[in-house]
Amino acid sequence: MAYGDRAACRSCGREIIQIGGGHRQRQYCDDTCKQRAYLERKEQQHSQALRALWAGYLPATQEMLVGLTRQYSEEFASRFAAVIDAEKAQSSHLATGDVSLVRLGSQLDYPELHVKHPGGGHDVIVREGKANWLHFADVAEGRLIRAVEHAARAILRGEESLP
Repeated sequence: MAYGDRAACRSCGREIIQIGGGHRQRQYCDDTCKQRAYLERKEQQHSQALRALWAGYLPATQEMLVGLTRQYSEEFASRFAAVIDAEKAQSSHLATGDVSLVRLGSQLDYPELHVKHPGGGHDVIVREGKANWLHFADVAEGRLIRAVEHAARAILRGEESLP
């Protein structure tokens, strides 16, 4: 490298005039740019480590968790990820429950069912027919689905009769 050769700063892009005579090639225009580049590399490594930690999530969710780490803390983001995991597990459980409910309805030929609401109040009515059972499985909350499944199983075991 000869004196007067020009290069661009690796941080800000400003032009650097190189010093000849056996000096190492300058990569940054000053110590501020050198420190900024170091901190950016360190932050990038930390972000990659966090993304690896949350590799099971979609990229948008990973970005959200990385952002939560920056804004709050890694512990907060981890707790948020645990909430997401619990939500996914519950959704998965409810989805399999919906399939179970429709299967029970099929075994009973989709009758009209009257079930006591688990929270009290009015009875829950599942109208006769496959379409009505499918609709109920799609829109009802988990505890209602479980209550209807329980009643359907009781009918199949002969413990209860259809209305």
